[in-house]
Amino acid sequence: MRRADAAKKQLADPRHPCPVCGTPTILAEVAPHPLHANFDVHGYLCERCGPVKCLVVLRAPSSYRMM
Repeated sequence: MRRADAAKKQLADPRHPCPVCGTPTILAEVAPHPLHANFDVHGYLCERCGPVKCLVVLRAPSSYRMM
């Protein structure tokens, strides 16, 4: 289940260039990690190449799920 789909709302991020063509990518989606509750999976999109990479990111402490 996806928690955010921000591809159209965010500007290109030069810190995360496309590994194929070098164009700045945009954060396309944020989904919870399937195995670890304290992590999210960030999916990045290149306007030229399409979906190009995912990063596993530690979730902010205020958004941890209580179990």
